[in-house]
Amino acid sequence: MQEFHSDQIKASLYLNIRDHNKQKYEEKKQYIKEVVSFMQKRYKRSIITLKIEDVYSNLKDSMNDYNKIGLEILHQAFNECNIKPKLFP
Repeated sequence: MQEFHSDQIKASLYLNIRDHNKQKYEEKKQYIKEVVSFMQKRYKRSIITLKIEDVYSNLKDSMNDYNKIGLEILHQAFNECNIKPKLFP
């Protein structure tokens, strides 16, 4: 949990959902949606809203043919400088 604010009328909960596995990340978001849906049905008089924002993703998930050139240039520069990069996920 990142933040929680409440008073007699309103409560707000802010979460960061993280996972290095894209599928598990999406499953966690789906679970939160299901919990909110359950609470909306359970407490019909309450107004319960959900807002999900994907703030950032793993670098691997964002790589594509358009932007991978930067990584290729970096590898080329390492080779030209005789630097062996330490690669790790």
